[in-house]
Amino acid sequence: MDVKILDDSHKEMKAGSVMGPLTRLHGWLGDQRRFLTAAQWHELREAVSAHPLASLLRQDPLIGRAFRKPRGYAGDAEMMDMIYGMGTVPSPGEGVLAELHSFAVGIAAFRSVRYRREAFRTRLDESAARTPGLTVASVGAGHLREVEDSRALRDGELGGYAAFDQDPESLAEIDRAYGRYGVRTFSRRVREVITDGVLPERVDLIHAGGLYDYLTDRTAVPLTRSLVASLRPAGTLMIANIVPTCRDIAYLEAVMDWPLVHRDEKDMRALLEEVPDGRVADLALHRDPDDVMTFMTVTVR
Repeated sequence: MDVKILDDSHKEMKAGSVMGPLTRLHGWLGDQRRFLTAAQWHELREAVSAHPLASLLRQDPLIGRAFRKPRGYAGDAEMMDMIYGMGTVPSPGEGVLAELHSFAVGIAAFRSVRYRREAFRTRLDESAARTPGLTVASVGAGHLREVEDSRALRDGELGGYAAFDQDPESLAEIDRAYGRYGVRTFSRRVREVITDGVLPERVDLIHAGGLYDYLTDRTAVPLTRSLVASLRPAGTLMIANIVPTCRDIAYLEAVMDWPLVHRDEKDMRALLEEVPDGRVADLALHRDPDDVMTFMTVTVR
């Protein structure tokens, strides 16, 4: 397999050029993933991972954490904080490393992650303005950064906010940052939510941000059923997912060892197949401005 572009990119970056070689590498990886067989793509990912270029790229805090997976998976809450530019973000360094970090956090997939945070925060505040005493749940909450700038939460307008996650470190950060505003944390695995069939209490609004990016339909469909069952009448479920046409998928997989489950609008609608007939009153779908993430908003009767 010809990987000359890896050699060239490594040489250029060592000489101090960053954006040009990274842009070419990003495009080349996308082309390879599109045209190679699954086996060939796996072989190329292994070649990238073993190349000296990968060692250089992993000096970036974001890329390095994705590869190391200190909490067992890429995309943990600490990584989300890096993408948001929040929390305790490690210094990316100077020169080449600073440019590398700028490229890493600036790709379309991560712009969509920041858009998702703002979209969820907007939905929260708008819903609270319409529904006095709004009750909310976030499933796969991470560090719950969508509430960081929430007027409704900080002004005490909510009737309750429950954050569910399986990571004790994430739950501890939520308690530290948002417990003072009445946010309650619950340790729950997705499988437990499915088995229970419903959250501990019914709520008006449920957010599930990056969670579905990691779930196959075998898990995502029954989880959606349980979340819909957890809504009060006229309640809303809002979920998001990276789409199959996202141009950053190859870069995420080959450079950051971060494979995801991708869904388009048809796939999102299919997540409702176990929801009882007549339960859904309205369904809306939209994409982020970069066209790499789809959002489904379900309102129930």
